[in-house]
Amino acid sequence: MPLRRPRSAEAQAATRDITAAVLKTMTALVQRLERQGLASRSADPKDGRVSLVATTDAGHELLAERHRAQRARVADLLAELPEQDVQALSEAMHTALPIVRCMLREATSPRTTRGGTAS
Repeated sequence: MPLRRPRSAEAQAATRDITAAVLKTMTALVQRLERQGLASRSADPKDGRVSLVATTDAGHELLAERHRAQRARVADLLAELPEQDVQALSEAMHTALPIVRCMLREATSPRTTRGGTAS
């Protein structure tokens, strides 16, 4: 289904308000990450209106540490379960994971309409 512009002035104003709020929130988030040394921002050489945001080495280290902590927490929780529950979870994950991956691919890929054009 192709994207459509809101038809009424009211709907257009609501869309502008939402977009402005999202951009304001995103800007504040990026500024906070910059102050913490977790991200850096640079101008897009192709479009001066756009800022490119990248994770710094400190940001990568923090993400890696959080991932390690998360994996350790899951391992601790699984260790507390009876073996039959761990086996049931494993079987459920083997079934669910391909479905979730497919859903994610579909959600992030361009959609094609009946006429063959991407939306």
